[in-house]
Amino acid sequence: LEGTVTGDRVAATVTGTLKGSNLSYNEHNALDLTSTYTITIPDLDAARARVDATTEASFVKAAGLEINQVTATTTYEDQTIGFTAHVQEEERSLDARGEVILHTDHQELHLPELVVRTQGVEWRTRPGTETTIRYGQNRVELQDVQLVSADQSLSVDGTIALGGEVPAGTLDVTAQNVDLQQLERLLLQERGLSGRLSANATLTGTTAAPMVS
Repeated sequence: LEGTVTGDRVAATVTGTLKGSNLSYNEHNALDLTSTYTITIPDLDAARARVDATTEASFVKAAGLEINQVTATTTYEDQTIGFTAHVQEEERSLDARGEVILHTDHQELHLPELVVRTQGVEWRTRPGTETTIRYGQNRVELQDVQLVSADQSLSVDGTIALGGEVPAGTLDVTAQNVDLQQLERLLLQERGLSGRLSANATLTGTTAAPMVS
């Protein structure tokens, strides 16, 4: 970790570079990571600090995925993380832009742009919409999740309980004209599915004991 401090107590700035190799946290790890950062601290008040960083990581294992390359530009200020990220697996790629708001009792993800691509298949957020995901206290709330690919669409709205003593939620899922063969390619699975599917589903209960109608 290298850094240079400039300015004064009214407007102090730290700029530098962070490099790591074979980094791990529980089951998550990265072979290489490099980040350049700028930290601005007005009046030496850490709570008002702003952090801008550009980060690259390679051969990352996280959330059960093996990722070849991650590139991200992030900004942290006032309990909010803004980000633009590119994730490259061997056969899939993901581009995302949004922000995470860190509340005391939950986290809130706003995602105006999400694109997933593989083998000529592309799904993205519907133009003009913004996905909101709130998670905390053993509940996940999804609002205005709308993904489209040509004449296909998938929408999700509602709340799902993760278990414990929290009240059960209700989650509505609507699929319109979804190409099952394309969906298999996107999920990197081969189950022999084909054809077009339109369906509605309502999920209630918890992830441990879900009920679907």
